[in-house]
Amino acid sequence: MGESLLNFASGTQLRRAAVAAAMVALLPSGEAPAQVGAQGVMTHELIIGTHVDLSGPLAPWGKSVRNGLTMAIDEANDAGGVSGRRIKLVVRDNAYDSARAAAAVRDLVIQERVFAILSPLGTPTVTASMKEALSRNVLYLFPLSASADSFAPRDALKFALTPSHELEIQEGLRRILNARGPLNVGVLAPNDAFGRTVQQGVSNELTRRGLQLQAAVSFARGEGEFAGALVKLRAQHVDVVVLGAQAEEALALMRAADGIGWHPIFLCSSACYAPEFATLGGANVEGLYAVGQFPIPYPDDRQLGAWVRSYESRFSTIPSVQALTAYRNARYFLAVLRQMGARPTQVGFAHILETREAWTDPMLGGLPIEFSPTDHLGSHSGILAQVRRGRWVVLADNLSRP
Repeated sequence: MGESLLNFASGTQLRRAAVAAAMVALLPSGEAPAQVGAQGVMTHELIIGTHVDLSGPLAPWGKSVRNGLTMAIDEANDAGGVSGRRIKLVVRDNAYDSARAAAAVRDLVIQERVFAILSPLGTPTVTASMKEALSRNVLYLFPLSASADSFAPRDALKFALTPSHELEIQEGLRRILNARGPLNVGVLAPNDAFGRTVQQGVSNELTRRGLQLQAAVSFARGEGEFAGALVKLRAQHVDVVVLGAQAEEALALMRAADGIGWHPIFLCSSACYAPEFATLGGANVEGLYAVGQFPIPYPDDRQLGAWVRSYESRFSTIPSVQALTAYRNARYFLAVLRQMGARPTQVGFAHILETREAWTDPMLGGLPIEFSPTDHLGSHSGILAQVRRGRWVVLADNLSRP
């Protein structure tokens, strides 16, 4: 975009600009697609975008995120929009591919001229695409990723609501040790970036307590046999096993533990926190702990049940925690946008995020959100949930540090 503006003085481009101006002049009053201030802010419309996986391995989650954002934005538009403007959401499929994600954000920023990128999904896709928005002064808000890249290093226009896996594990382990007393802690994780992040969370909490890690055993991604690793941990008298595992791996690990008759406390990050895990795992996953940001939205939940039924009626599918999170994120975005008034800007939006009081969704509840000028992670806490009889049960609403 910058280079085309520098070359705009060419005769051909001037003629094209004159034709475009003439066409706009022929439009009825109020229908000209005129930008009235910051990028994405039109006379009667404000444009935002997102990129999610709609055709790759995370497509079920990507569709859930799209649905959650769409639902919240449609509700706002049905109520008259925000400051006289309808909100337009443009969704791009990144197929959970880093190159496609970067291209999607370039398209959203340069062609669609979005005001912000809101709640994109996926750690590698977020990491690869973030700079495409930030380098062009477009907000990159509330990605569904538990990577520290979402909020660190700090950038003026980058804000996140999901703690890293390191913080999740640290908070979950803190709560378990507070409730169960001194226990021997071990880690079972691969020697990759995710596994090292999980182990760092364990180390942080044990160091804070003046304790030592009892044992650490690694496994290779794609490995299907875990009994040997579990036997090593059992031999070290481990009471709590912290898993650096994705959902499928965690399920195989817990089945292997049941197979050798060993039942320590298992703790997983949000990578395991999905309703399907509790349902499909059956007795093998009974008692597993995990950390998340929201309760799993079940239809009989006293606070979330009405939203679940509304979502099911609209999309003919059961909502996931990703749909609920995206819906909440969009509602927070809209609340800040209303506070901005008639002339929103990216810099002004960021300033309000940094200075407004803590916000909790008045309909959904959940954990409070609060940023500061020096901290662009809006939540440092989480909920601790446990699998009980085939569903996730929340044990503590707030795991914030004492």
